[in-house]
Amino acid sequence: MRRDEIIKDTTVRCRNPVEHYELDSETHDYFASSPPVQADIWQRLRMAAVQKLEIRDGMHIVDVGSGGGWFSKLMQSYRVDVLSIDLSLNNLKRITGDNQSTTGIMATASHLPVAADSVDAVIASEVIEHLNNPAPAIREFLRIVKPGGRVVITTPYKEDIKMHLCIHCNKLTPANAHLHSFDEEKLTDFFSRGGAHEIYYHRIGNKAFLITRLSYILRWLPLWTWILIDSLFNLFIRKPAHIIVCGIKRGKH
Repeated sequence: MRRDEIIKDTTVRCRNPVEHYELDSETHDYFASSPPVQADIWQRLRMAAVQKLEIRDGMHIVDVGSGGGWFSKLMQSYRVDVLSIDLSLNNLKRITGDNQSTTGIMATASHLPVAADSVDAVIASEVIEHLNNPAPAIREFLRIVKPGGRVVITTPYKEDIKMHLCIHCNKLTPANAHLHSFDEEKLTDFFSRGGAHEIYYHRIGNKAFLITRLSYILRWLPLWTWILIDSLFNLFIRKPAHIIVCGIKRGKH
């Protein structure tokens, strides 16, 4: 087969995402501990995203693509109700377990079994880059939050997605199952068309700050100080690894 026949269509689509992520959860342990440096990076990113939710007692929050259940675990120290949504039944069973404040539902991000204007917030961390169609999913997130409610996402920033040739089907497949690369313009457009009237974004995790392990050396710093140093790195070396976007739903007139 000629090279041009193999690479004639580089648009990646997952034909059966439910089947893929059910199998994925059996081959990959989402609950396993990461190496200390990587774990610290994830913790910083997640805590910065959670801050954007402005959590208060009594909130109902939907966690889309809950994976290893980090958000549900973190919320045990708050008085909130969490709805964990994932494509893996195995993951959901482990997340809910004895957790009285978390309910699990198996569903896709673009078709959430949640009533419109019914929850206070949605968080989807490192999810939309895995979706065939991110725009409908963001519309769905904004559909289910109440007017004035918040949708917070995190995703890799301007990711250079590496493609590999599958040995089984001779088609290109992306590393880490990442189908899209995002920047602030694309994401703010998705949020604006989805119904958000206020949109904020924060580029985070400067690659030089992370690669030199300076971020890990300074792990004892409070989050706001770490974010300040990270922002200074991004000011002079514009290489953020991730972006956090917060959209506030337009209120009813």
